[in-house]
Amino acid sequence: MMFKEAGEALPMMETDVTLFNPNRQEKLILDAKFYREALVSKYGGREKIRRDHLSQILSYVMNQEDRSKPHTLNACGTLVYPTVDEDFDFSYRYKETGHRIFVRTVNLGQPWRKIEERVKEIVKREGRDEW
Repeated sequence: MMFKEAGEALPMMETDVTLFNPNRQEKLILDAKFYREALVSKYGGREKIRRDHLSQILSYVMNQEDRSKPHTLNACGTLVYPTVDEDFDFSYRYKETGHRIFVRTVNLGQPWRKIEERVKEIVKREGRDEW
């Protein structure tokens, strides 16, 4: 049996988009998903955000923290899902650290200009229109 170094067996954890605002010392991490259904329900229960997606964005936000770099302590994460029918916007503040987590949709059934406006709105809605 061959043993590998632990690092060889672990996947790379890379964000899709990371924006930094030097004036506000804040960071925004965006993770885009492409699933037919953004929300799922188990056993006929209420639809909820996918647990693994929420864990992933929390992991990105938490693991980038560096006490010597204040902007990493003000980071927030946003999951972005495509949709062609129902839009939604959820906000959540992680109680352990105060980091904000957002879940947003972009309707891909619209003209390109509308899609572009929505993406810009998502970034601005997080309160950071100076990215």
